[in-house]
Amino acid sequence: MNQQSQQFVAKQYAKMGINVFPCTKTKKPIPKTGFKAATTDISQIEAWWDKHPDALIGSPNDQFTVIDIDDYDVPADARLIISGTVAHLKESNIIPTDVLSVKTMSGGTHLYFHKDENLTRKIHALPQIDILANGGYVILPDQKNYVASENMPWEYFEFLPKLKTDELFKYADEIHEITKKVNRDVKDFRSGIDSSDQTEMPLPVPASSTSKKKAKKKVKQETRIKNDVDEYNEVRKQHPHQMMGAADYENDIITFDIKEGIYKRTEKEIEKADPNENLFSEDGTIHIDEGQLDSKQLMRMFYNRGVQVKLAEFLGLFVPSHKGTLARSILPGHIDFRPSMGVRWSEEGAHLLIRDFSNHFNDKFEQVDFNLVRLFAVLKYKTNVPRLNSPSFTMWFLRMMVDAKIINVDHLKSPIIKSTDKLNKYQKHLLESIQLLDAIKKLHCKYDGEFVAADKFMAAWSGLSLSTTNRHKKTLEDNGFIVFCGFYNCCPDREDDFFHTKLYMMPKMKESGGVKIKGNHMKLSEAVNINIKKPVKGGPVNQDKEEKDIQQKYPSLSTFAGFVLGPQYHEKIKNFCDDFGINNVPDGDDMIITTYMSDEYKDLDDVVVDDQTTYYADKFTFEIVDGISGEVSDNKVLLVHSESPPLLAIINEGKAKHGYDIEEPTVNFIISSYLGDDFDESRLEYLEMIFNRYVPFVGTNTYKVMHMTREQIFNLMDGKSPIIEDD
Repeated sequence: MNQQSQQFVAKQYAKMGINVFPCTKTKKPIPKTGFKAATTDISQIEAWWDKHPDALIGSPNDQFTVIDIDDYDVPADARLIISGTVAHLKESNIIPTDVLSVKTMSGGTHLYFHKDENLTRKIHALPQIDILANGGYVILPDQKNYVASENMPWEYFEFLPKLKTDELFKYADEIHEITKKVNRDVKDFRSGIDSSDQTEMPLPVPASSTSKKKAKKKVKQETRIKNDVDEYNEVRKQHPHQMMGAADYENDIITFDIKEGIYKRTEKEIEKADPNENLFSEDGTIHIDEGQLDSKQLMRMFYNRGVQVKLAEFLGLFVPSHKGTLARSILPGHIDFRPSMGVRWSEEGAHLLIRDFSNHFNDKFEQVDFNLVRLFAVLKYKTNVPRLNSPSFTMWFLRMMVDAKIINVDHLKSPIIKSTDKLNKYQKHLLESIQLLDAIKKLHCKYDGEFVAADKFMAAWSGLSLSTTNRHKKTLEDNGFIVFCGFYNCCPDREDDFFHTKLYMMPKMKESGGVKIKGNHMKLSEAVNINIKKPVKGGPVNQDKEEKDIQQKYPSLSTFAGFVLGPQYHEKIKNFCDDFGINNVPDGDDMIITTYMSDEYKDLDDVVVDDQTTYYADKFTFEIVDGISGEVSDNKVLLVHSESPPLLAIINEGKAKHGYDIEEPTVNFIISSYLGDDFDESRLEYLEMIFNRYVPFVGTNTYKVMHMTREQIFNLMDGKSPIIEDD
């Protein structure tokens, strides 16, 4: 992955007001005056890093507090206690979920907090955990040697959380003896002393033994890698049917065992595709117009040697000539001490395969191989991901292509229609990430403007933490930077809404300057655009011959069409009415959003309604109106108006094609068929506000076209049963 120069990163910290200075790879300050030379002066920083381009970025930690977790190269029992301590700190919210976390060069972890003037440096405050504050210095994350949980860590220093020192030190006092024991055991372990039977503190190791300690540590590290490889090769022998392969470190040779046909290209996917085809323009990019990308073009690009080479170089992988090579692992959280990642071309030389022979990223027996796209997704999610499904593969592949500057989507980015001055850095960054997501999707031929921004995906896509992403996504929605337009059901087999995920779209500008909202509907399969025909000139369409014949046979037959509210929404509305004394709530089948009504018989077959779509309505307003099914004087009903562009589109389509007895129809339904004389109309505004909290939206996917008498239709429109009892 493209990595910024050390000088660039150092200057970013300086611009945030953080003093920096260069350090050697052994973390020793380069300036003669040590960390006291730290500065925010750009010219001095440029001079330092021009001379030492690979220098680590040090900073006095009087501007922040760091919890340093030293849990590498420790005995198993100590590791268990350390992990338990960290788990307690997280459960107690002493370590919040959105804290800036940094993986150090040695394998430990730094957690950054807001500076505390009263806090001093305390080594081994907890088992293998130090508190670094107001004294000394730390190495800042540069995303090469010290890797942060966020892509641009310097931007997070302005919003670091405060450390709960009282709770922290109270807990430290409770486990003081455990801390002493663990720290002593780790020291013995690293010195090569078996402390399992020790009851007293061992004698200090003489200074002259330093070189021996380093030698022992190196042997131990190499032994650990060797054991990993031996274990891997042993598993290979025991499970010959698995896709394993082997790594020979002594001779720098790798072999891949690949299940026959698993990576073979199919003619259906890439018919007549040539891996050596030149897809690039003279400027070194691939040009794709909006809406022109399909599965065939995607596969042509993925199974192309030129594209694969550029993407591998983008990830920082060494590209082999053909057979394969060993490189250092780039998987997150994997600290290796020698090359352990195998890279080789597929048999037909069309795409690269990657395998981590040291630990397979905890994936030893299944899915051991990575292609470039899966590897990129793993790096973005900062954890292992299984083989990607088609939508995930498409999005991460195209994102790789954009980041590697193979394709350009800048011209497809929707303009931000509102001022972003009141947004903070993270909100702006998330908005830009969503803008990029929308632009990339515009390349695809089936994109209709609506996208899912699932929590984990959006966090990985933006490079922000999960909690930060969720919080700021809500802010962007509330302020109109992204438009909520329904829900996508990730599991259509489930009848409840457990797997419903929000759908969004980027707001578009009308010529008049307003915001164009596409609609509040949820697709359960492929995108379905509601075909809204223009009104027919000359008024509504007359009845056809078949309709006239039916009308002649049944002169009193009228037509009614509408959507029955889903049962879960009817239940919420009924609960609201019960709580606030609203009587005569229609039954579930009678609470209907009217979309069409006529005195004549109409079959309405040409009105487009997708039976795999759930239509949503929200933003409710109340109105008390006269009923139409009985005596006006004693029939006040409570009408709820709502907003739903898709439902209104269906209403207008029916009106344009067949006429409508109501001049200006709206999206509405009845929640009380008779309010009664004692209803206090002064409460209406208050009830409306509470209703929007009780029922933020309603949904429906049950469309009915009914033919009955006009009197029955009036009953139905008043929220009553259409059945009329005889006198």
